[in-house]
Amino acid sequence: MQNLDRSISVLQSQPYSKFYNLEPNDKRCLLTADIDWAPDFCIKYMLDIFRELEIPLTCFATHDSEILRSAQRQGQIEIGLHPDNTRPEPEHGLTRKIENLKKLYPGAIGLRCHRNFFGQNIAEMAVKSSISYDISTFLWNQPFISGYKDQFGINRFSYFWEDGIQLDTETELEVSKINFNTVGLKIFNIHPLLFYLNTVSDDQRRDAVRGITDLTKVEESYLSKYRKSDYGITNFTLDLIKKLKSENFQFFLCRDLLAQEKELL
Repeated sequence: MQNLDRSISVLQSQPYSKFYNLEPNDKRCLLTADIDWAPDFCIKYMLDIFRELEIPLTCFATHDSEILRSAQRQGQIEIGLHPDNTRPEPEHGLTRKIENLKKLYPGAIGLRCHRNFFGQNIAEMAVKSSISYDISTFLWNQPFISGYKDQFGINRFSYFWEDGIQLDTETELEVSKINFNTVGLKIFNIHPLLFYLNTVSDDQRRDAVRGITDLTKVEESYLSKYRKSDYGITNFTLDLIKKLKSENFQFFLCRDLLAQEKELL
């Protein structure tokens, strides 16, 4: 118990501590979405549901999407960047991955790299594009998650749960399995394609996209054939959010983390 008290005391003195759920009457969490080249109808389906639930959403964009820009103008979402650094371009390598996305979304200050492919060279490129925070580290269902500022001046955070890993690990679709009431930062992550398909395994997602060369241009009439009507990851995600709301968690955008950091400077 003494070690636990010491750990909590350390967290209380850190930046971003308001988001560490140290007080039972002040619970906070953040919902993010990796767009992952989802077609517009999948993105719209996701955004419409969370608009109805009045939950702010930070979307990490992979491509040009007017649906995202429109939602941002309406104040529903924050847009960050989601570059794929696993596939260098023949001519420019990785050097223009972040830069090109930044041109599409010049106001973006956040980053999560596809497949969490982040390193020193990526950090240097992020700084050049005026990226203020990165969430490219994943700590599945772990307590005591905290943030820090790295040697480049980037605010670094880790996320706690995501729908894809829930499916990959074949974890039972039971909300009680998610340790959201533990101390520490709670950032949740979803994918509009999985949310649209309501799959119960990643194999079902693979079946739906097999042979597709440009997912952004797929017609709804094609993907709708792969939607699952039984209890799946979409139902589970909504049940998880319903439980969070019943436990009086407040939802924030990722940029709100930086607002507290600035208050402490």
